[in-house]
Amino acid sequence: MIPGGWALLLAFVALVAAIGPALRDWQVRRVAARRDPRSVLDPVAPTPLSDTGAVLAAVLATVLCAGGGWAPLAALLSTYAVLTVGHRNQSNAVGAIGLLLLAAAMVRVSLHWLPRTGFNGVLGVLIGAWLLNWFALFWHQQLHDGRAWTTAGRLVPIAEQLSYVALAAALPLFVLQSGGLHALVLEAELFRAVDAGTSAAPGVAASPAPGVYHGGTRGIGIGGVIVSLIGLSMCLGLFQRLRGPDARLGARRAARVGAYVALALAALPVCLLVHVTTGRTLNPLLLAALVPAFALLARIGRT
Repeated sequence: MIPGGWALLLAFVALVAAIGPALRDWQVRRVAARRDPRSVLDPVAPTPLSDTGAVLAAVLATVLCAGGGWAPLAALLSTYAVLTVGHRNQSNAVGAIGLLLLAAAMVRVSLHWLPRTGFNGVLGVLIGAWLLNWFALFWHQQLHDGRAWTTAGRLVPIAEQLSYVALAAALPLFVLQSGGLHALVLEAELFRAVDAGTSAAPGVAASPAPGVYHGGTRGIGIGGVIVSLIGLSMCLGLFQRLRGPDARLGARRAARVGAYVALALAALPVCLLVHVTTGRTLNPLLLAALVPAFALLARIGRT
């Protein structure tokens, strides 16, 4: 593992290696625009050595950083360096690496810069997924009749696919990190039993013990609420994309099944939000099982 300070230095090296050739090309084109404007459209001079070194240094600074307050800054600088190399070389593969580093940078930000909640890891993954999805929607203005004419336009489908890959990775991590809804229910019942035993003791005034479960929020906190909201919005967004007129899947049946799966995944954050706000516990499997039932009723109603 690389210490945070050295990782930041490595990220600066990657940034210099990426921006140096770009600044040189800009200066050459600026001079050429005065002498022969037609030469401005000439392709850039390849610099494979510095480009490869910039990408490798950026990946190492992000992945192998030991942590600390400098880790998120190193990851963000590394992301900018890789995206610069991808833009200069018009490489979708390098652009995809840059988007992955952006998601990793969001994980670093959540782990080292946000308050500790117990959900920092999965929150960072979900923030990265949401950010990639937002970029994909925002960059649609870079498309002309569905065809990309800029670097951002070429990265639209890549960002969209990576956002849903990150969402698919975050939901199981969410279940593991939260310990599941059943663990929260058992914990609540245990504390309620302790409260009941304390209040039933003769001559002892009932008082809440330290860390007693109150209002369904113990063990969840604001991090769990934010994770639930982001996960719910991502699941509903995936459902809308699969069921919308611009669905990526060609087969109608495959798109329908994928949309129902996305809507069923939304059952988990919904159940957790209900548990946080009301203290009541819903079975996410039962709620997910209602999705095809409602879909069938809607289909019958249209006939």
